[in-house]
Amino acid sequence: FALFFHRISFASRQRYVLGDDAMKRLRQHHVLIINAGGLGIEIAKNVVLAGVHSITLQDTNNTNMLDLATQYYLHEENIGKNRAECSLEKLRALNDYVKVHVSTKSLSDCTNEYFQQFTCIVATECTLDEMKRINELCRINNIIFIMADIYGVFSRCFVDCGNQPFTVFDKDGEQSKEVFINHISPEGIVTVAGDERHPFQDNDIVLFRELIGLENLNKCERTVKDLNIHQFSIGDISSLGGEYKRGGIAREVKQQIQINFKSLNEQIINPRILTIDGSDYWTKNITGEIPQLIYVHVI
Repeated sequence: FALFFHRISFASRQRYVLGDDAMKRLRQHHVLIINAGGLGIEIAKNVVLAGVHSITLQDTNNTNMLDLATQYYLHEENIGKNRAECSLEKLRALNDYVKVHVSTKSLSDCTNEYFQQFTCIVATECTLDEMKRINELCRINNIIFIMADIYGVFSRCFVDCGNQPFTVFDKDGEQSKEVFINHISPEGIVTVAGDERHPFQDNDIVLFRELIGLENLNKCERTVKDLNIHQFSIGDISSLGGEYKRGGIAREVKQQIQINFKSLNEQIINPRILTIDGSDYWTKNITGEIPQLIYVHVI
């Protein structure tokens, strides 16, 4: 019973964090994770706990001494045995509702039809040619492709959600921002209470509630134009009738956004590199063959 209630509690917390829609979409996914090294097994563990429909762990490699340093499901008695097969039962024990499979087939022997049964493919410890081939196949078949690797203290990650625009329902994963209101003019200039800064930007959408005197504005969505740190405009509201008296809260309404992705090959040739602080000095001219040489060298 303790295990049962623990799983119920975990599912409830996950539903609170992700929401019902995300949980339903997770249940529809069939995930392929290539190679069961330290990173691959960590991803597999998290995906199983998240509650996808099924996961396939594919690996042709046998356990060696180095694997014992990073792959926590492997032990000395597993040396010489397939890494994925040795990890299977431990992964299955994490979540009874997820189907966990193992494949020891070589990537070179996998047909396009084999990859098409998955909705998401995560590639670790793969060669550059293997990753390019799988990524192009994923783009053709609208399959999410993720590449990730770790090299000591260094790591790399690439995500491609397909050649069609990908819809993001929550752009930052944060709680919706809200502020208390001190005044709203007939011209629609909103002044926040006290010394509080408002967190809104141009074109954000806000929803009002608990307004007294402007009841017709309650439950209305308006587009924001940022004026200064204490004021923003929502456009003329004189036609709504009434006059602001007191109270009120403005809360951000999160909007869907669409993101376009490039293929792995395109990004290697002309990468978009996230720069931090002064690192732009070193990264702004990384183009052409340099990224590809880096990929080939580390693999």
